[in-house]
Amino acid sequence: GDWSSDVCSSDLERDLCCKLCMHNGVYSPGKEVHHIIPREVCDEDQVFDVNNCIYLCCVCHHKVHETGWKKYVKLFKELIGNE
Repeated sequence: GDWSSDVCSSDLERDLCCKLCMHNGVYSPGKEVHHIIPREVCDEDQVFDVNNCIYLCCVCHHKVHETGWKKYVKLFKELIGNE
């Protein structure tokens, strides 16, 4: 399968909610895989690393990219337990 289905079917499968919504006390399904360190910036092996991926809903994913991914890195790593 393609890499996104491989990532989805691994560790991330245990919790498919949007982590940013959950952090704010709201449940919404995580529809999109966000790269904590963007593909353009990270090492090639990080692209497929579940520790560099977090589930977000479409709205949060868009917001993260609109407002700048760097400000979310520390929070996202804490949310997935990978400080």
